[in-house]
Formats: sequence, structure tokens, C-alpha cells
Amino acid sequence: MRRLIKHYRVFAVLALSLAAICLHGYPRVIAPPGKRRSAAMPLGDPKIRVVRMAGDNNFPPFEFVSPSGEYKGFNVDIMRAVALELGLDLELIPMPWATVKDALDSGAVDAVQGMKYSAERDRYFDFTRPYFRSTQAIFVRSDNVSISGLDSLTGCSVAVQEGDYGHEVVRGIPGAEPVVFENQESALDALISKSVDAFVGNRYVGHYFAQKKRKTADLKIVGSPIDPTDYAVAVREGNRELVDLLNKGLEAIKKDRTYDKIYEKWFGEEIQPPAAMLKRSFIFLQIVLVAAAAIGLFVLRWNTVLRREVAARTVALARSDALKDQILNSSSAGIVAISSGGRVITANARALELMGANRDRVEGRQWEDSPVADLFDRELVRRGITGAASARNAETRVTRDGKEMVLGYHIDPLHGMDGRERAPRRVRGSAPREGGLRVGVLLTFDDVTENRNLQEALARRDRMEALGKLVAGMAHEIRNPFTSIKAFLEILPQKYDNPSYRAEVLRHVPAEIDRLDGIISEILEYSRPRPPLEESLDVPSLIGDTLALFGPRLNRAGISVETGIAPSLRVRADKGQMKQILINMILNAVEALEGGGSLRILAREENGMAFIRVIDDGPGISEGDLPHVFDPFFTTKEKGSGLGLWIAYELTRENGGDIKIRSVEGLGTEVSLTLRLAGG
Repeated sequence: MRRLIKHYRVFAVLALSLAAICLHGYPRVIAPPGKRRSAAMPLGDPKIRVVRMAGDNNFPPFEFVSPSGEYKGFNVDIMRAVALELGLDLELIPMPWATVKDALDSGAVDAVQGMKYSAERDRYFDFTRPYFRSTQAIFVRSDNVSISGLDSLTGCSVAVQEGDYGHEVVRGIPGAEPVVFENQESALDALISKSVDAFVGNRYVGHYFAQKKRKTADLKIVGSPIDPTDYAVAVREGNRELVDLLNKGLEAIKKDRTYDKIYEKWFGEEIQPPAAMLKRSFIFLQIVLVAAAAIGLFVLRWNTVLRREVAARTVALARSDALKDQILNSSSAGIVAISSGGRVITANARALELMGANRDRVEGRQWEDSPVADLFDRELVRRGITGAASARNAETRVTRDGKEMVLGYHIDPLHGMDGRERAPRRVRGSAPREGGLRVGVLLTFDDVTENRNLQEALARRDRMEALGKLVAGMAHEIRNPFTSIKAFLEILPQKYDNPSYRAEVLRHVPAEIDRLDGIISEILEYSRPRPPLEESLDVPSLIGDTLALFGPRLNRAGISVETGIAPSLRVRADKGQMKQILINMILNAVEALEGGGSLRILAREENGMAFIRVIDDGPGISEGDLPHVFDPFFTTKEKGSGLGLWIAYELTRENGGDIKIRSVEGLGTEVSLTLRLAGG
């Protein structure tokens, strides 16, 4: 009975449509605005009412001109149904989308049959009630793994349709490069041909063209749907009479389900004949029953196998406990396991040897009452047990048989498979840990006395080598001024009455003395360093203030400066020392570019650290000189002291950072400074 009523309603709609065609004529599709008639009759005219309605000429399945010249699509059928319902004479005018809004704004057309609503567009047009929910999507090639959403389009070329909502979206992404096309088909073709990295456009349109071109296997949609928004008819601002009239028509075709039929026609609903559906249901039921029977048999079989396996594992575990004890006791490092409740679970033979204790004094006791508390930092052990922190490469000193011994140790989390403490056979009554798989801590330690002594000897040797280089460098640098002064003094008795000689003495000797004073002052300044006064520093301001010191010199030398600094970047360091480091870095670059060139300063966060890079395209540093740039008194400059980079290196290390230089002779130099982030 329901089927008969449904067919009756379909026939009734068709009959009414035929009657309307006979009375009013079929809605017409005409050429672009230049070929239509000049003016439309006002909507209030009772004899004939003409609505000129524009639409995209290539936006399938919503609206498009077919190869035969017919204007088709979901929007076209909706507007034709509305026109039939209202008795309107509808002129559908296909045109490129980039010209549609201008045509509506200028009055060349009365309405646009489908436009995505936005607050910006609502300022210029009025909209009917929405008749569709439109969404944008990101299309990429199937082999693309770098683009996963809008935020990953930075630095990518993105195809869009001119004037489309997707165009507005891409323009709002910093660093994204929109590549504009007349229609979405051309934009998708650019993606298929690998001319662009991605295409942002209507989800349905992109899918339609991908199917049409048989490229669905080559493309994919990534990320979440972009801004699902209402889709409605747009009219000129203030034309409420047309808006109200179209709203009535849209409401009518939704009420009589004409809208539903048009939707199913263009966006699909697979309709199976009742017999086929029944057959499919029967087959599905058979599959479910067979699967249920198979699962039942599998469960029965699995229970039998599981019981056997449990029995076998019980025996194996009894044997494996002895093997585990043997493995632990064979380890060359001491191992102590402590439960989350603070009880010592187990300790291997090496641990007992290093602690100088027997097993009864260690295992089964609270760690505070065992030798563990006497040997290791109590706070570190306590924080490890509570899960607040782990400890790596910690050290403690103990005395054994009158000799001092250094123990190096680690405190790491101990995890169980079922979230409970795994107490050894000797300890009973261990309580289950509350939540999670962390069941305590593992304390591993060993005698590192020999290694520590060797490291200290190497450190002393390194310090002596550094001191030797420093003294040799000072001797060399100081000898040069003294040689000049001595040369003047040796001939002073013979040329004392010579005015030009006295002038040379007065010019050169004070300069050499000032040079000596400068070298000694720099050495003394660094030899009495104060501890860094760490504070949170704003990197953009710090770099800006430092660059300002070089402004006149940069202009005179014709050096162009480019900066790329993260605006919110902050580091923790001594402000005065940081400024001295930056001055040395920038000064070296400026001196390398005295003949002109470009200087780039970049600063951003990477992997939890702050990176500041000073890059110049000067002559670079030779491969032979590069390993020595941080040595004191090493310089390739005619009047350089060779202390700038050495001091910058030492100050950087004192502030917990690192400084490196990369250079290619003839191409330029990059100085990279790594610092801790503020709060890090």
C-alpha cells in the first residue's frame, strides 16, 4: 500500500510539472549576459515574472555545461523546480565563477543560484534560507605524506578557483602560495599533473572530477572537512522581495519531497530491488551464523589449549626463576629493585659486594633501613620511587678497606606486565600498585673509580694544553708591540732631534701600548668572570638592540640585512654576556662583508632549544683554518686579536649553550648559537 501511495505522489508531481510547462514554458538556459534580453520585468508584475539567475559554468555536480551545451546539475534542477513551483520565467546564465559576484553586484543578474555563506559575503549580498550544507576539502596525490591538514600547507603551492571560498581559506594560511585557476577542474588538473602540491576546493566537485578523469586511485582527501557552511541562493543587498519569494519555493519543494529526489539523483542513494535486498540479507545472515559457529568452536578449542599452556607455563616459570637469578648474579653491575612502596625487592650478588652487605640486610627491608640509604642520594632515590624523576650518571663516593671508591649509578622506572609488584620468592606480602604499569625503580651501579681518575687526568692534561696555547699566544701577541717599541727606543739617541721621528714615536708607541693594554684587559676580563646572572631574555629585542649598534657601518659598507626571528622566542641567559656574544658574531660577519654583501639573522625554536644563526655570503673560512677559529689569539685578520670568538665560545658554554661554525670558502659562513629556552 505504501508503495502505491509513493508511486501516486511521483505521478502527481510529474503531472503538475507538465501542466506548469504547458502554462508557463520550460525554464530557459540562455547565453552569457551579453546575449540575453536587456531587462527583467519586476517581480510584482502579474503577467510575467522573469528572474535572471547566474551560476558557475564548470562546477559539477552542482552546475555545469555539458559537452552537448546543456546546463545541468544539482543547483540547476533545484532552481528549475522552484521556478515551476512559483510560476517564474527563469533565465539560467552560466559563466566563470570569478565573474559571477561582479555580475550580481552590478545588477546584470538578479541572483546566484548557489553560493557558500560567509559573514564577509553577507555584507554585500542577501541570502535565502540554506538548501545544502557545503564543505571544502584538501586534495593531494596518493603518495603525499607531508600534508595532513591546513596547518601543513605552509610553504606549499595550492591550487584554488578564483573567487571561491577555498581561495579565501588558502590566502589566510601564512606561507601558503595560492595558484589561481578559472574553475575547479583546471585546479584539480594542476594537482594531477604535479604542478602544485595540493588543491583546496569543494569536496563534492573534486570527487566528481576525480571519478570523471579516472584518477581516484591517484588522489586522496586529507585532514578534517574545512568549515562546513550553509549553501544558499544569493541576491543583491536589499532585494528582500526576491529572497522571500525564493524561500517560499524552496520550502515547497522540500515539503513535497521534490528536493529529496533531486538530491538522490545527483549525490546518490543506492536503491536495491526488494528481491535483491532480501537475497543480500539472507546471504549476510548465513555469513553471520557461520562466523558465530566458527567463533564458538574456536573459543572451545582455545580454552582447552589455554589450560594446557597455563600448566606448562607454571612449570616453566618455576625453572625460569632460577635462570633469572643466575643472569642477575652474573651481571658485572650492581642491580637493586625497589617497589613503589619503598621495599627492596631484590639485589644481585654484585650489588651486595659493592654495598658490603649480606642479603638479609638488604632484601625485604624498607630502603631507608638498608645500606641503599647510606650509599646513595636519599632525595634522588625517593623521587625515583614516587615517579617524580629519574636519575642518570649520578655519582657517590664510599670508603672500602681504607680506600675511596666512586660509584656511578642510574635510577630508572621499573615496569611490570600487570601493574602489580613482582616480588621475588623471598619477599611475601607485596601489595599491588595502584594504577598503571610502573611498579617501582631499578637502581643500577658500578665501581667507576678508575674511569673517574682517568677522566680527571685527561681534564688536567686538556687544561694544561689550553693554558700552554694561551701563554704561547700571549707571548706572541705581546712580543710584537714590544718589538716595535724597542726598535723606536734603540735609535732614539740618534734621531731625538728629528721632528718627523718624534712624531712617528708619538704615533706608534702609544698605539702599541694601547694594543698591549687591550690584550691584557681582555684576558683579565675573562680570567675573573662572574657567574652568569640568568634571566628570561626576549630574543627579538636583544638582536634588534645589537643590530642597531652596527647601523651606520652596515650602511657605509652597503650590507643588506635580512632577519627571520620568531616573535615570541625567549631564552634563559645573562643579558650582558649574551649581548657580547651577539656583538662578536655580527662583528665577524660585518668585517667579512666590508666590500658589500648580505647578512641574514635567523632565530627560532627547534627540539626544545633556541637556535640563533648569523649567516653571511662573504669569502668564507678555509678548510685548514676552520678547526682553529675558537682558539685564543687565532686570527686571519691583519689587526685582529683572535680573542673575540674564543670569549664568545667560553661565555656561551657558561650560559649552558653551544656555538658552532660552518663555512665554505668562497660561499660564506654560518655561526649557529644554541641556547636554553626560558622556562626550559
